[in-house]
Amino acid sequence: MSVDRRFLIKAEKKIMKTITTSNWGPPRRALCVLLLCIATFWAMSSNARAQLYVADNFFGTVGKYDATTGAPVNANFITGLNEPERLALSGNDLFVANAATGTVGEYDASTGAAINANFITGLNRPFALALSGSNLFVSEAPIPVSGTVGKYDATTGAAINAAFIPTGGALVGPTGLAVVQTVPEPSPWSMIAVGGVVLLGIMLRKKHGIA
Repeated sequence: MSVDRRFLIKAEKKIMKTITTSNWGPPRRALCVLLLCIATFWAMSSNARAQLYVADNFFGTVGKYDATTGAPVNANFITGLNEPERLALSGNDLFVANAATGTVGEYDASTGAAINANFITGLNRPFALALSGSNLFVSEAPIPVSGTVGKYDATTGAAINAAFIPTGGALVGPTGLAVVQTVPEPSPWSMIAVGGVVLLGIMLRKKHGIA
């Protein structure tokens, strides 16, 4: 049994003992449930390992590596690609830009299995990828012709605007994309913290008889 598992069992027993011997009633039980959730999140985060995906243009593969140690998890995680240039990850979906075939493929980030190897087709040397919510941005960088940046639906692959940033002007070889989110989404830890503050307020109000 792992250390984290023993920690959770011990915490659960202690919490249940507190519940049965306490006179605080529902607020105490709610607090104990919150503490157990925090312990569970802590165990999950300590066990989680970051994964690093690497596109190999020469061999036509995507490898999966341990982002902490650099050790290969699977050096041939995805094979049979044709000049994979860039990667983008959304949840469990891994998008791969294949420059030579003019496609963007969608793969399972856990298994490497193809969800849709032709998720987006008809591109002219797709080079860079960037995700923003449900939007997938794809740059096309044909050489020596001027490139474009297209905007696509990250769920269906349908074009929202294939010439979102049109060719010409200062945009000649768009080989990199990045999207900055101005309003960050709340993390599980921040939501737990807010819930804990609200719960503490309820407990104090009940303790002091405030309606």
